[in-house]
Amino acid sequence: MSNQARGYIAPEYWDNGITAALLNYDFSGNRVRDSYGGTSDYAYLNLKTGLNIGSWRLRDNTSWSYSAGKGYSQNNWQHINTWLERDIVPLRSRLTMGDSYTPGDIFDGVNFRGIQLASDDNMVPDSQRGYAPTIHGISRGTSRISIRQNGYEIYQSTLPPGPFEINDIYPAGSGGDLQVTLQEADGSVQRFNVPWSSVPVLQREGHLKYALSAGEFRSGGHQQDNPRFAEGTLKYGLPAGWTVYGGAWIAERYRAFNLGVGKNMGWLGAVSLDATRANARLPDESRHDGQSYRFLYNKSLTETGTNIQLIGYRYSTRGYFSFADTAWKKMSGYSVLTQDGVIQIQPKYTDYYNLAYNKRGRVQVSISQQTGESSTLYLSGSHQSYWGTDRTDRQLNAGFNSSVNDISWSLNYSLSRNAWQHETDRILSFDVSIPFSHWMRSDSTSAWRNASARYSQTLEAHGQAASTAGAVWHIAGGQ
Repeated sequence: MSNQARGYIAPEYWDNGITAALLNYDFSGNRVRDSYGGTSDYAYLNLKTGLNIGSWRLRDNTSWSYSAGKGYSQNNWQHINTWLERDIVPLRSRLTMGDSYTPGDIFDGVNFRGIQLASDDNMVPDSQRGYAPTIHGISRGTSRISIRQNGYEIYQSTLPPGPFEINDIYPAGSGGDLQVTLQEADGSVQRFNVPWSSVPVLQREGHLKYALSAGEFRSGGHQQDNPRFAEGTLKYGLPAGWTVYGGAWIAERYRAFNLGVGKNMGWLGAVSLDATRANARLPDESRHDGQSYRFLYNKSLTETGTNIQLIGYRYSTRGYFSFADTAWKKMSGYSVLTQDGVIQIQPKYTDYYNLAYNKRGRVQVSISQQTGESSTLYLSGSHQSYWGTDRTDRQLNAGFNSSVNDISWSLNYSLSRNAWQHETDRILSFDVSIPFSHWMRSDSTSAWRNASARYSQTLEAHGQAASTAGAVWHIAGGQ
């Protein structure tokens, strides 16, 4: 009898379901009244339609947005994407044709129109999804093993005498110590901890994950071309917490190759390091060769509820460019969205790009601290430098989020400065949200069950204060 992972269901018992048409909608709207007595109305509708025939799935996503205030009104429909997909069961993969996106864990992800074949975690048991360590040990006799995380039992089984291997633990978050208890038949007890953390590229031991994509780039604007490309990535989990990964990107004006390694280092956390070499031809027909090096780190301290992430450091040499950089029609300009080729809004410094100043180094740090069952303190920041200039992008965000019963509130601070901006934006805000069900009856048929009252107070860098109060309705459904 084979040893199957928990939750395993043999493919011969899988069912494609019935032939059906689907309609899912998500609507939200709110009215805001400012301190000067003016009002503004906002509404958003997202429509997801589909058709299921056998193993094939046709999907479409369209949105509608509306905004109105004193002297202005905007009403806009936008088609987002359409695609056809089906499962390839023997490969535990999904085939997608139409509008999709490439994975962003090895190369920068992009939207594209074409075809993709990629591993699908929905086709493996829950106990095999995501990353979790493989636990090894030796049972002296018939024994019962129990594994706990954060005080909760997440695994229990009976083991025969001899070496054992547990590789189907349900992952809980991105790390945290696992407390393993082995109770032998003679009454003796073994106890040991398995500290672990994860970064996005880590795979379980023996697990392979891949993605193959080919098509043409979709930018959503008129400032970029739609170059064709082919891309492939692969990640494979090795023993002792190691993962190797890499990929290749091929296009007419671009070539890139990546190779990297990741490691779960137990109580020290999890790290990954990779290098990408790229050859690019820019809009001015100049050719460039360069490398980019990326370091990722993650550590969870379950005893204190602290999660530390260092997402970068990424360092790129002077000649390194991404695939999207080669799609620009000009060497510099503004990356604003357009309507029929006409710029509808005034460009801002955040829309400006200049390929003469390509990215150099980026550091991003994120720390969160759980301060109670429903409270979180967080701090995150990033710093991006460029070649050819001493200007940098800077971001800093800090805040405290909490809730008491059904009332939620938050205090947040934000600092941001773009490389092409002359001043630094600083914003301090306070926000509180109270659902209408706090005051009145709200059941599954009540119109108020997804409605809430919201108040926000904001103080900006130059002392300008603004407060808004309003009601928000959210409606979702499917057919």
